[in-house]
Amino acid sequence: MNEEESTLAESPPRESWWVRALARFEPHERIAAIYALGTLALFAAFGFRASWRWVAGSYAGYLIFVSKAVVALWLPLWIYRLWRRRTTAREGLVELLAYARGAIVLLIVTTCYTHLKARKLDLNPRLFDEWLWRADNFLFAAGGNFIDWVQRHNQDRTWTMAMERLYLQSGLALGVPLGLAFGWRGRIVVRRAFAALVLCYALGSLLYIAFPALGPAFFRREAYSHLSWTQTFMGQNGMLQGLQAMVRSRDFPVIPFAGIAAFPSLHVGIAFLGFLIAWTYIRPVAYFIAPVVVCIGVSAVWFGWHYVVDFPAGILLALFCWWAAGKMIPDSIRSQDGLASVDSVVS
Repeated sequence: MNEEESTLAESPPRESWWVRALARFEPHERIAAIYALGTLALFAAFGFRASWRWVAGSYAGYLIFVSKAVVALWLPLWIYRLWRRRTTAREGLVELLAYARGAIVLLIVTTCYTHLKARKLDLNPRLFDEWLWRADNFLFAAGGNFIDWVQRHNQDRTWTMAMERLYLQSGLALGVPLGLAFGWRGRIVVRRAFAALVLCYALGSLLYIAFPALGPAFFRREAYSHLSWTQTFMGQNGMLQGLQAMVRSRDFPVIPFAGIAAFPSLHVGIAFLGFLIAWTYIRPVAYFIAPVVVCIGVSAVWFGWHYVVDFPAGILLALFCWWAAGKMIPDSIRSQDGLASVDSVVS
């Protein structure tokens, strides 16, 4: 063997261009790409009319609302780290770019998530509300009617208005711990957080299709008529009308937030992710977030968005996605500076 042949034998095989291109993306970003392409293919195959720009615009507004809280909390903590020479101005820019990158990926996933959720009854017309309602009755009402029990407690207008405000602002249960942890620990937080969020929304939409359910406020609409004066009830009416129109015609466009789904509760699941972020990176904050997550669950039951059995399913989904995100983003599961890791809880 001559010298040239020996050199070729020793050199590793050159990777294809597409392998090198994929290596530039993190695992959850590849999952997001597959999820988006799958959604596009599904809508094309069934002839569903999509509203990509409309839905993306609506979710962009929601992400901007949460991001304002995140950046407002990140900034003073980043300045403190800069003052203590634990970071640099360049690293601060890198952190913001990492957040923006994660937010863009999440926007793509939530847009696809809404389209799949809106068309779940076309893909699986069987409703599981009766089963979920019976499970609530058996587990939480000793065999009675759990919705009747809720009705006896959600009559007070003062409490109802408080629950309505809490439910509408529940995104802050994720935004506040994310902003504090991001400011204190840097970009590793947003890498794992966005990976977990991508998994939650993607897997959540698949569970919505596998176990379609509307929720007690839609399944037993008349039981919540005493809340007709609230914005929530009126919003539910609009969502129900939109869902009915989409079910009647595949040519009807997907309406933002009109996809009604109960099991599992991603509302509680995403809020619980905020708790997990705090537990992992800034544990003292977790003790303040935990009761907020409970109150969000109460507000969801108050207005009939969810059955109680939806909550443990949402929490288990969040736990799995947080654990899986830690495996995909290895550096994010290390416990640094003496801070505890959530993996001891999940494992």
